[in-house]
Amino acid sequence: VRRWSAADCKDPLKVEPPAGLSPHLVALDLKTRFPNVACTLSREGLVLTPVSAKPQRPSASRDDVIRDSLLGFSRCFETLVRSGKPLVGHNMLLDLLLLLHQFREPLPRSYGRFKTVLGSLFPVVYDTKHISLSVRQQASPWLRELLTGADLFALHSALANVPVPFAPKIQGAPAVLRAHDAGSDAYVAGAVFIKLAHVLAQQAASALPAPQRALAWPQHRAAVKAFANRINLIRAQCHHVSLEGPDPPAEERPPWLCVRSSRSQAEITAV
Repeated sequence: VRRWSAADCKDPLKVEPPAGLSPHLVALDLKTRFPNVACTLSREGLVLTPVSAKPQRPSASRDDVIRDSLLGFSRCFETLVRSGKPLVGHNMLLDLLLLLHQFREPLPRSYGRFKTVLGSLFPVVYDTKHISLSVRQQASPWLRELLTGADLFALHSALANVPVPFAPKIQGAPAVLRAHDAGSDAYVAGAVFIKLAHVLAQQAASALPAPQRALAWPQHRAAVKAFANRINLIRAQCHHVSLEGPDPPAEERPPWLCVRSSRSQAEITAV
């Protein structure tokens, strides 16, 4: 295409898009690289014709609409990265792996490289599964009882009417909450995070001699700071992955499970 354009040919040029690439994206790329060339799609491939250069208007064009429609969720991913806002999820290790692999780069072979890349994309990550499990191990009896369920929607139901002063009111819920529905899961994870942060912040504030009052986001953020960038691990010797700094030491587990029958003779299958 470059040689054809430099030769100032008047005849159209037919180009077959490379295998595996969208013809629309190839056409948009050619229009960007060669502003004096018009590119149209046909059954034979791409047809390039020379045109006189025209000043580009700043308004959105049909090409922009096509490009946006082809990018899809990549736009959401880039918005999340550019915002620098905390990323909240529930049991989200697999979600983070998919985001990194599908929208940034193939998963690194090095575990250290994986944490570095993920930290550069999302500086602050909160996993509500890790927060709820950690709080349940350290909290007062009533809070341990409240957080018995580790399922996301069970946590949401338990925290819906928690008797804590100045509980935040969360709006914007979908009409119907369905588990494993993208919109519902995102809303419920965010709601659980806010409620957990409020419960922890309210507990810290109640220990102070000052009278209780509505809390601001800096107080909620301080209450969950210890759980930032820690992602829950399922059925592992480590409870979580630390995206910043070293991971917690692995627990030692017995290599054998010893079973003793109270009867003199018994088959192991019966036990």
